[in-house]
Amino acid sequence: MNAETIVIHYPLYPSKDKEDYVTYFIDKIKGDVNKIILSEMVSDIDKYGNPIIKDEAENYTILDEWNNPVFPINFKKKELHENSKYITYVVEVIGKKNSYNHTISYATQPFPTSDVAILAERLAIPVYIVANRKKAMNCVFIQDIDMYRISNGQVT
Repeated sequence: MNAETIVIHYPLYPSKDKEDYVTYFIDKIKGDVNKIILSEMVSDIDKYGNPIIKDEAENYTILDEWNNPVFPINFKKKELHENSKYITYVVEVIGKKNSYNHTISYATQPFPTSDVAILAERLAIPVYIVANRKKAMNCVFIQDIDMYRISNGQVT
């Protein structure tokens, strides 16, 4: 049976100031999973809210891996992410019949957009992609509190 898993993280927009340690959750929906590899890339964000990624292939760090994993998996980071960073994490799922990646990106607070008049539709939200990123067609946009109001201290 093909492996199917779900991956999320909490909090959605962590802040070093609030001592938000990120936890990654991985659970199996169905199928046989032989191995899980969790890796992460941390990038700076320019004043327009865009990530500054120099060499994507070399910037990923393996956080942990599990052979014949027992689900659910909860991985809590021991270090805080710095403020105003763009985080991309990849969960590689290796099954008996299929293998694929979950690729999720999010920004840490405060989001550096003070120099720009930002429209609501331009604010960062986590984007969950389960496929080869160059061939991905289905994205799930998870609404959360307005990032502009968070970065300006209007929401706690």
